[in-house]
Parts: sequence; C-alpha cells; structure tokens
Amino acid sequence: MLTVNNLTKSYGSRVLFENVSLRILPGEKIGFIGANGVGKTTFLKILSGSEEFDGGEYFFDDSSSTVSFLSQIVTLKPYNRVYDEVKSGLGGFVELEMKLRAAEEDMIAFSEDPLRLEEAVANYGNLREEFEHAGGDDIEWQIDRILLGLGFSLQDKYRSVSEFSGGWKMRIEFAKLLLKKSDLLILDEPTNHLDMKAISWLEEYLSEYPGAVIIVSHDRYFLNNIVKKVISFSGKTLKVYNGNYDDFVKQQNLERELAEKAYKDQQKRLEKELIFIERFRYKATLASRVKSKEKMISKRDMVGAPAARDKSIHLSFGYDDSHMTTVFKFKDLEKTYANLTVPFMGEAEITAGDRISLIGENGTGKSTLLSMLSGRDKDFSGRLRVHPAVNLKYYLQNQELALNESNTVLEELQTVAPPEMTITSLRNLLGSFLFRGDDVFKRVDVLSGGEKARLALAMTISSPSNVMMLDEPTNHLDIESREALAVALDAYKGTVIIVSHDRYFIDQICNRVFELEDGFINIYEGDYSFYVEKKKATSVQVPVAQTTLSKPAKKAVSAGRNNAAEESVSLEKKLREIEILSGECDREIGNVETLLASPEVMSDSGRLVEMSKYYGELKEKSNTYFAEYESIFKRLSSIRT
Repeated sequence: MLTVNNLTKSYGSRVLFENVSLRILPGEKIGFIGANGVGKTTFLKILSGSEEFDGGEYFFDDSSSTVSFLSQIVTLKPYNRVYDEVKSGLGGFVELEMKLRAAEEDMIAFSEDPLRLEEAVANYGNLREEFEHAGGDDIEWQIDRILLGLGFSLQDKYRSVSEFSGGWKMRIEFAKLLLKKSDLLILDEPTNHLDMKAISWLEEYLSEYPGAVIIVSHDRYFLNNIVKKVISFSGKTLKVYNGNYDDFVKQQNLERELAEKAYKDQQKRLEKELIFIERFRYKATLASRVKSKEKMISKRDMVGAPAARDKSIHLSFGYDDSHMTTVFKFKDLEKTYANLTVPFMGEAEITAGDRISLIGENGTGKSTLLSMLSGRDKDFSGRLRVHPAVNLKYYLQNQELALNESNTVLEELQTVAPPEMTITSLRNLLGSFLFRGDDVFKRVDVLSGGEKARLALAMTISSPSNVMMLDEPTNHLDIESREALAVALDAYKGTVIIVSHDRYFIDQICNRVFELEDGFINIYEGDYSFYVEKKKATSVQVPVAQTTLSKPAKKAVSAGRNNAAEESVSLEKKLREIEILSGECDREIGNVETLLASPEVMSDSGRLVEMSKYYGELKEKSNTYFAEYESIFKRLSSIRT
C-alpha cells in the first residue's frame, strides 16, 4: 500500500531521522512508539503530505489512495450543526446530495410539463443511483453510529459546534476523520479527551476499520487491544516488531539482554587478549603470536556498547504513619449547581490501604466526588465522615495549568515543600522526575506539557501523606513514566483514590472499583479486569455505547415517484423551520444557564425561582422540537430509501 525509501529530515544541523525505509500493507494496525522529541509526529506529518522532507521518497501503490491525520488542532466551523460539520468532511458527497435535492425540486417544478418532467426524472434517477453507489443511504446511520460511540447523544448532532467545549470539539474533529474511511488513518493521541466508554468503542471500531491505521498513544491497554505491529522510532532510525505493545516490550528486552551479553563476552575475551599482548609483546619466541593477535583484533567486527536505557522517573511517596481503619464513610451525597443536581446515591466505606478506581462516563461527577471527599468542596448534602488523622495529598486534573510560569522549576517546588527540606533534598526529588542539573533553573513557561505534569506531581508528593487523591495524573506522561508512577503508588502504604481513563494504569494499582452510573455508586471488590468481567457477566457492555442502531436496508431506485419527491421537499422545509426554532431555543437556554450561574441571580431567591421556572419551560420546548424533528426525519428517511 505505502512504501517509504530512505526518508531523511533535518532541522538545521539537527538530524531527526535519516535513510528510513518502511513498508505499510493495506489494513495494518500499527503502533508508533518513541520518546518525545525523536520525530514521530514530523514523520507522520510527512506521510500525510503536510510536512516537507529533505531526502528519499514515499509513494502509494494506488495514486488515488487517501490519508487522514488526526492531530490535536481543531479546524471546525463553529456555527455548523454537529451533523453538518461531520458530514462536511466527505466533500464531494455533500455536493452530490445538494444536486439530488435540486433534482427533486425540479421534478415538482416541472410536474405540468411532460417533456421537461421526463428529463428531470431521468436526471434524478441517475443522481439517485450515484448517491446510492456512494453509500448515501447509510450516511445518516454511519454518522449516528460514530457520534454515539464517541459519547454524543442523538440530540447533540443538531446543536451548534460552538456550544461544545474544547474536548468535545476534538471528538467532532475525530468523527469527521472516521466517517471519511481513508485508506491510511494516522492518529496522534486519539484517546485524549475520551472516557473509557468511548475508548472501548473506538477499539472495536478501529479493529474493524478497513484501511491501515497508525497510532501514536501512551495508552498501553489501547495499543494492546488494536495494533498487530509496532514501529519503534529511536536513534534517527526505526525498527519494526510484530505483535502488540506487550510483545514489543518482550522482544525489546530480549534484544537488550542478548546485546548486553554479547558485549560483555566480547569485552572479557578482549581483555584476556590484551593482557596476553602486553605480557608477551617483547618476548621473541611469542612475537609472531602477539602480532597475529593484534592483527586479528584490528580486523574483527566489534560489538558496540548497548545504547543507554531511556531515562525514566523514579518515584517514592512519603507515608504519614497515622493509625486509621475507616478513612471515609459516606451515604447519599448530592451536589447542586443552580438548578442542576449531581447525586451519588448509595453507601460506601473506604478503609486504610484501599486502592480505589473511580469510574464513570464524562459528566457523572468523578471530579466532584473527589472534591467533596477532600474537603475542598463543603457545599453539599448527605452524610460524610472523614477520619481526623487524614493527611491528604490531592492532584487535580490539569493541575499543571495552575503552575506559576514565572517561577523556575526549583522555585515552584519550594512554594509547597516543607520548610525543613534542604535545596539538596529538593533537587534530589526533582531529579527523580528527570529535572537534573541545570533543568531545575528552567522557567516553568518553557517546559513541555509532560514536564509540567511531572513538576505538578513532584509538588503533590513533596511531603508525606496517608491518603492520595489523583485526578487524571497520567495526562501528558509517556508509557514509561506512567508505569513508574504505578510502581510507586503500588508501593505506597496509604489509601489511594484515582480517576483515570488509563485502564492498564489503574489495573496495576487498584483493588476496588467505584462506578458512578445513573446517579448511583456501584462498588466492585476487585481490580479493573474483575470489574470488566463482572459487567460482562451481567450482559452490560463495558464501556460501549448502549444505543443500537439498525443499518438502513437498501432499496432499488424508483424513477417516477413524483408524490414521494414532493413530500420529501415539503418535509425538508419543515425540518429547516424546526432547526431554526430549535436553534433559537437552545441559544436562549444557554443564555439562561449563564444567568442562573451568575452571582446576581443566585443571591436573589425570587429571581432565581423565576429563572429556574423559565429554564424548565425552555427545556420542555427544546425536547418537543427534538421529538418533532425525529418524527419528520424518520418519515423523510423512509421516503428516500
């Protein structure tokens, strides 16, 4: 499918890679592995056609092959509906759909002119046949399937792109790429912004994806479930391994062991030979043997010293040995924001030494529950008992964004470290997070995302504790750093509560799972793998979209359906009218939500009640528009198919 020959890329005097060759076959699922900064993203941009290169070549066997590249940059039109934005990625298909609609209107317009009507019907038939050949009847179903899989509701597709947060916009961008079904799909960190349910769906989708897929990801579980080949990028070149990520690690470790053994054996033999040469160099009777050995050594192909192992963080969490049995005990907690209530129904007890994974879809309140347990949020209802000896460390999601960027790395750590910690102790701690030498004097604003995440973690563990709460601690960490963090947490003697979408990470640490679902806390006494098996045993897919869509059946083209075409145009007009009304209603809902959250309204109980009532009326109206839209759309779909 794709051949790469001797590809070379440099930035000034810095060579990223040189003379790299590679062959990618149709349908292959490939993991692309390498330390940050080695050139992975640059190499993939070259394959996508968005980056220049210095030497070599790459070409597709079929010149019509298509490539899609998912980066972390969003290029959406904010005022498009989600459905229209996703479909816009198909380009030529959208134009074909517009021609088909115009042909339908022509048939109605020329209904009184038999000759022109015959031409219009023939044109419609040809376009309809082209439309069906392009899979037009399945497009709505495909878009629904992808949006549902990525965590959207069916109603979301009628909302404006501008209404969604950055993470959800990234999902819309992703949906566009998946719909295109390119021959080569390149994904750079595709699990960012996805919860477990969406990640699990994506695994299934990509496993069945007809084209080749190249994935850059720090999610080991995800890679293991999808890829059948791993390309390791290091030392300005690459090497190909068959199998998933675990297979790659085993093969790489074996290679290193063999290389280290070969080098040690060579050095031992060489040492003996050099001792012999030095001892008998001036002994006449052995001169010929000495010269022979020197000549032999000079001609021998020497085994080079194995490359130094990549640097990884080395963590150890201080433990505050306070005697506790029950750390937290709570029942039926509820948090209310204006008119929105987030319930956590059920009773739970967390004991000393528990390792808990807090699981749930985005929006179920995982971070909210952590905030309540930690004492940061005291404005909630329900019963919560916290042991008075709790000494808690809390790592917030995206905590690196709260760093003071004008400080140096060392200065920032000093802001939270205990006064008794010496500069040497602080530097030793930073060294375990790969801030070594002059790195500690770097300003925070020049650090990469991964470096900021490591600094935030160092600040979190700078003093002993007996409870650790970690909200997405692996964001921006590579696989090796995630595994080092898992080892440290496993050795930590205190209580651990983690929110993470990295299933491999939590499976290494946790012995209990608290699932937030439909306002309830469901407790599973085991690790993540145990949780998955239990969910499967009760016939609940984990975590796959629950809505099942039936693929529309295909029907033959009918050339003379004037009545159907006329009804189709009429229904289209009604849909557009509802879209306008629904859009106005949704914008008003957004305005009211902003007002409800404002201090002015929240401090005025009378106005708050009035606005809440109005908000409820708007939501009811929005639901009515949606129901009417769905009903008309179903009728329209039945006519067209």
